[in-house]
Amino acid sequence: MSIALKHKRKVIAEREGEKVKNAASNSHELTAALNQSSSKSVVPESLQKIERQLSSDLETLKILKGDQQRDPLKLEMIEKYRPLCEWYMNNFSDWGHLQALAWWIVWHVDLKDFESVEPLIYNGVEHGLTAPTVFKGTWSSWYCDIVKNHYSEQLKAEKKPDETVINKVITDIVKGDIVLNKPLKAKLFALYGKVALLKGDHETAVKSFEKALSFDDAVGVKKLLKASIETIAKKIDKQKESTSIKEGEQDES
Repeated sequence: MSIALKHKRKVIAEREGEKVKNAASNSHELTAALNQSSSKSVVPESLQKIERQLSSDLETLKILKGDQQRDPLKLEMIEKYRPLCEWYMNNFSDWGHLQALAWWIVWHVDLKDFESVEPLIYNGVEHGLTAPTVFKGTWSSWYCDIVKNHYSEQLKAEKKPDETVINKVITDIVKGDIVLNKPLKAKLFALYGKVALLKGDHETAVKSFEKALSFDDAVGVKKLLKASIETIAKKIDKQKESTSIKEGEQDES
């Protein structure tokens, strides 16, 4: 690579960094001013101006090709829309149809790791956030799909994932707080069972696999279910055998 080209790339990188820093500085100043506002129901005019730019910014993203071009703009827009979205979150309990907030969280998902961004996505579930109109499903189904992909990747890499999030999702499904289609529910229950197996909890695994199969017979856990049932049966047989030996020893004495 020529020295001139290296210098050009360095200058471009520095300019992009300055843009993000300036956007962050401007957003923090605007947020501080808005926090002093007494209105809790009407979006301030300064934020309405930002909101009206969303369609144009989304169109710009469409024109760009690849993450290398899109990611710097997403970083810039995260800071640009931060005052608006933080105002939404602080003042509205119902987040339905807040498309700017939905996209703002989507950009976070695109750029950050699962653990750091999961609480933000789940907040959207709790507050009824409407998914971007280009999405085929609901915000809840999108969130659960991300959870499914994360745990699938963790298990495929033979890692022992933190079970906190999958526990929360399964609890919400059982309670009826999250409504999903059957194939996705089947996959989530299957993953829940596999996570249970990692800690030797065959009883929970059996219940989870049976639930998964009730939603989708082709979810792919029949062998795991059979193995867990056999493991539980052997455990029961050993317990009976141990009890029988102890009773025999007591009779002899």
